[in-house]
Order: sequence, then structure tokens, then C-alpha cells
Amino acid sequence: MNEWEVIKPATCTEAGEERQRCKRSGCSYDTSRTVPALGHSIKFDKDDIKGATCTEDGTVSGVCSVCGAEGASQVVPGTALGHGWGAWRVATAPTCTVSGVQERICSRDGSHRETRAIPATGHAMGAWQTSRAATCTVPGAEVRRCAHAGCSHTETRAVAATGHAFGAYRPNGDAKVGVNGTETATCSKCGARITRTAAGSALAPAKGQTVTVGGASYTVAGTAAVAYAGPASKAATSATVPATVKVSGRTYKVTSISPKAFAGNKKLKSVKIEANVTAIPAGAFKGCTKLSKVTFGAAVRSVGSKAFYGCKSLKSATLGKNVTSIGASAFQNCAKLTKVTVKSAKLKSIGKSAFAGCKKLKSVSLKTTKLKSVGKNALKGTAKKLAVKVPKSKVRAYQKLFKSKGSKTVRVTK
Repeated sequence: MNEWEVIKPATCTEAGEERQRCKRSGCSYDTSRTVPALGHSIKFDKDDIKGATCTEDGTVSGVCSVCGAEGASQVVPGTALGHGWGAWRVATAPTCTVSGVQERICSRDGSHRETRAIPATGHAMGAWQTSRAATCTVPGAEVRRCAHAGCSHTETRAVAATGHAFGAYRPNGDAKVGVNGTETATCSKCGARITRTAAGSALAPAKGQTVTVGGASYTVAGTAAVAYAGPASKAATSATVPATVKVSGRTYKVTSISPKAFAGNKKLKSVKIEANVTAIPAGAFKGCTKLSKVTFGAAVRSVGSKAFYGCKSLKSATLGKNVTSIGASAFQNCAKLTKVTVKSAKLKSIGKSAFAGCKKLKSVSLKTTKLKSVGKNALKGTAKKLAVKVPKSKVRAYQKLFKSKGSKTVRVTK
């Protein structure tokens, strides 16, 4: 192809045309193309630009230097003026909870406007004020309000109950022997009262006064000693005479048993006498027909007259190391009694009829060397094969002592 050749020149307003032919011999092929219009070539100053707006470029007009055409105009790119924004002003004021609006207006075109949000101001809460005062037991309430004009927002919160302010406990004067009294404290704010048991306030019993503790009665013998007066229930089948007992918070030694404390109890089967009892008084267990077992404490020094008279179920009796005397008829008519053991080396006397009527009594064991007297009929009605065992050194002396004491067949041996 040959170079392009102009067949119609382009003007400012009309397109031209170019043609290109094949240069090979005998080839008639050719092609053409359009050449764009040149457009006017107008020279201008910036002051000549007209019609520019905030968003659109302006135009210029004049005489085309190419074709001499007059009044031709063209857009001048990049000559848009841009907005002339004024200051932001509040269009809608914000509230505590709702955003407001600001706007600004273009000074070149009042229809051009921009807006932006103003954050909600939030509440301006005032100080908490009491709306309901708290009491000792009931919570109160406080309220606060938003200080912004026109806002009715309020907040409330609970105030904890103050609690009582109790003073010192004061006794109510209702203490009794063996029973603690009560004491009361009063709230200085509301007058409420609370009452409790006053520990250790029970009154001490007077000497000779009988009190009930647990399952038994006791008679006060002194500031630190009491006597066992008997079980609280006549239906009791067993009883323990304790070493100590607490009365009104004070500890007393149980040093004795009251006369006839158990006398006539037809249901009692066993008794345990603990460490501090020193004497079994007269008639203490008289007529306890079902009593079959007695455990004696080590402190017992004497067994009184008729102490176990008629205890026809009692099978054996073992007295401790401190017994010095066995009273008259102490074990008389204990029909099932077969064995008596006295561990004491201090026994000095056995009263009259002490074992009379103990028809099954076959063995009496004594360790004492100080026995001086055996009462009349002490062994009357005992088993024919009754043997009294004594220390070797006292066999002869005690054979004489037990002679004619109600048994012709008694044997005194070492």
C-alpha cells in the first residue's frame, strides 16, 4: 500500500477523507478512511470564559484562527468553579436521645446544600435525691432527673435497708433454777426487739432444793454436792447415779443417794452407782423386787440398814475397796442372792440380819482384817453350804465372830 493521500481535507467543522492504493502493478485495490473535523482553534484569556458553574465547566467564544468563523464556542475543561460553602449552622437541634442536623449552603447557588449529623447530647443527670427513705428492714429509693430543658427522663435506684442498731442485751428476769432466762436488745432507730436465751443465767438451787436434770431428781446438799433423789419416772427399768451432774450450768458432785430413793420401784432391773457416792442410805432400794444387778462405785463406804431389803431378784453383790460397814438387814430377804464379795480391807462391821433370808447365799468373800462385829442373825436363813472366805490370818478369829449368827452350818475358811 502506498502512503495515505488526502482526497478531501478536513475543516474545522467537517470531516475529511484519505485514500491509500496498492502499488503493485496491475492491482487496482484501494481503501479510504475518514479524517475527523479539526475543530475550531480559538485563542482566549481566562477572563473570556463564561457560563462556568459550581459543577460544570465554562465556555469561550471568538474567531477561529483556522477557518475565521465567528461566534464559535467551546467548553474549557477544568473551569468548573466548585462550591462556595458557607459556615455550618444548626438546622435541627439534637436532644438527649435524638441526633440533630447541621447544614451549609453554597454561596454561588443556594440550592446546593450539605448536611451532617450532630450526636445526641445524652442526659445531664442531676444529683440523687431521696424519694423514699430506707428503714431498718425495708429498702428505700432515690431518684435523679435530667437537667436539660424539655427532657422528662428520670432514673431511680434502690437504697439498702439500714439494718437495726441493737443496743446491749438486758436480762428479762425470768431465769429459774435449771432454766436459763432470756435477755432482750432494742433497736435504737425503730424500737424493734430481739430476745434470746441468756446462756449461763439459770439460778443456782438453794440447799435442800430438789431439781430435775435429765431423767433423775437431785437434792442440793451444798455448794458443790447433791444427793441422787431418784429417777424421774417410776417406770424406769435401769438407772445410773452419775459421778457429777450439771445444774444451772454448774457442776455438782453426786456424793450420796437420798433415803428410799428407789424404794418400792417394781420395774427397776439394774443400777450403776458411779465414782463419787460415799454411802448407800437406809432403805434406798428396799422392795425393788426386779432389781437383779447393782454396780457399786469405788467411793462407797457404807451400806445402810435395809438398803436392799426384799430385792428378791438380786443375784450377787460386789462391794468396793472403801466399804467400812454393812447395815442391819442390808440384804435381808434377797432370795436369789448367791454371792457377796467385799473387796475392802477396811470393813469393820456387819449389822444384824444383814443377810437373813438369803436362802441361796452360798459364798461371802471378805478381804478385811479389821472386822470387829457381826450382828445377831446376820446369816439366818442362808444356804446350808454357806462358805465365808476370809484372810488366812483371821480364820480362827472370824470363826468365833460368825458363830451363832443364825447359821449352824456356816464354814469360815481362808
